[in-house]
Amino acid sequence: QHGKVKLAFHSGLVGAGMGAFIGKSLLGQTKPIALLFCIIFSAWTLCMRNAYGEFSKSLGLALVYALERRHDVRRRYPTRHHLLACIRLAPRTPFPTSNIWSATMQQDDFRMLYNLAACMLIGSWIGGSLPVP
Repeated sequence: QHGKVKLAFHSGLVGAGMGAFIGKSLLGQTKPIALLFCIIFSAWTLCMRNAYGEFSKSLGLALVYALERRHDVRRRYPTRHHLLACIRLAPRTPFPTSNIWSATMQQDDFRMLYNLAACMLIGSWIGGSLPVP
């Protein structure tokens, strides 16, 4: 029972985030659409046993897993030093190799071309749906 409530809560958070984005893009208001999407996604998670329910459950579960892994990732890849370098409070740390296109991480399956393609895809989606004043 605790797991269902936790999943519904996180699905509602994802829905609220999506609703806020859509509401700001289309109507210029975030709160009413975010609240509506939060309620819809939570209801889908708790009540529906079809594709919509599975969709909201998977998004909520992805958020749960991302939040649980956050501490491991922050420990493995610390960013404090880089943030301090951005505001000129610490020296910059150079990238570990001279040719970034041939860089490979030992522990991860890292390919620069795949990362570049993912950045282009997300950038085109956000840039295409975000109104520019």
